[in-house]
This record gives sequence, C-alpha cells and structure tokens, in this order.
Amino acid sequence: MAITDTKEQILEKRGYEPWVQGRQYDLYLSNYPNPAKYLAQRIGNPNKTIAELCCGVGITTRELAKAFKKVVAADIDREVIEFNKINLEREKLADKVSYFVTDISKTSFLKKLKTDVVLYDIPYWVAKKFDDGTLNLDKNPDLVTLIGNIRKYVTHDIIIFAPAHLSYEEIKELLGPVECEQIFVKYKYDRNYYYLGSLMKKDGISKKEFTI
Repeated sequence: MAITDTKEQILEKRGYEPWVQGRQYDLYLSNYPNPAKYLAQRIGNPNKTIAELCCGVGITTRELAKAFKKVVAADIDREVIEFNKINLEREKLADKVSYFVTDISKTSFLKKLKTDVVLYDIPYWVAKKFDDGTLNLDKNPDLVTLIGNIRKYVTHDIIIFAPAHLSYEEIKELLGPVECEQIFVKYKYDRNYYYLGSLMKKDGISKKEFTI
C-alpha cells in the first residue's frame, strides 16, 4: 500500500494529537480516536481485563487502559510495541498495560492469556476466499482457527476489528451469531466492529457515525 500523506498530514486528518508516535503505515491503519473512545465506553469495565491482539501504536490501547483494570497488548512487530509504550507513557497509562512481542495465533501464547475480553484487530485487510470456501485475509492467521482457539483457551467475549468489505453475512457463516457495528468516519465506511459472546446486544447490523 502506497501512502502519499506525510506523518504530520496523517496525524491531522485522523484527529491524533501531534505528539503521537508511529510509522506512517502504522498511523494510517490505526483506529480513529472517537470510535476507539466509543468502544471503550461500550465494553469497558474497571473490574475486568482485556487483551488487544495486534495492538498497533496504541490509539485503541489507551482508551482500553482508561476503561479496564488491565490491558494485555500484543503484536508481532517489536517497533510497534515500542511506539505503543511511548504513546501510553505520554498519558501515564503504560503501567496499566502488559506488553508482548509475539505471534498472537500461537496456542502457547493464548493458553497463558488470562483476560476477560479479547479484541482482535485484523492487521491486513485484503480479503481472500479459498477453493474450499474458507475465508482468510492476506498474511493473517485463519480467522476461524484463531477465534476458535481464543474461545477454547481464553474467553467467548471477543471483539473483531475488520475491514468494511468483510460482511456480516460472511462472519456469521464462519463464527455463528454476531453483532456488527458498521463504523463510518466523516461519511466514509471505515471498518466493522464485530461483537461475540456476552458482548453482543443483538444478532444483526447497526451503524455508528463519527465526525473524526
């Protein structure tokens, strides 16, 4: 993916504070601040813990740290984790986060993960459907296998950040009953929030719109 905007332009367009650290690509793919705040308000619980898998540079992590007792932030990219730490230290939230540089699909990691909720932010958003009918996203772990292992070893209360083209019907066929929130930012369809387990309010689709 070619990104023509400078880091400063990305920070401004996405509504990030000018001090937020990260590479251009990481910042470009990160969540917008207001949808991250909304999510934390909806699911947050000061008595519970949450894991953010493929956490990125921390735009969502910091909102989760404000809303939960503890956050486990995991990513395969060590530099991304370092940016996440810097950004959360800036707001004095890093002490609420445990960091792991790891392949989040490894069962050895998931078996040790003791959290009440898991958020999985699908890192690469190019959809592929294989000949056998299974759906995957380029360079990512198989979605059904990963969610199955999270359910088996960690929790059924899961949120998935997914691209807009990964539809409710496809996810429901793969994972069973699911709530889909279509997230629009500045009238652009940005992503889907999929809720599983007790985080579901209903099996179906709704829309949330944000100015930035």
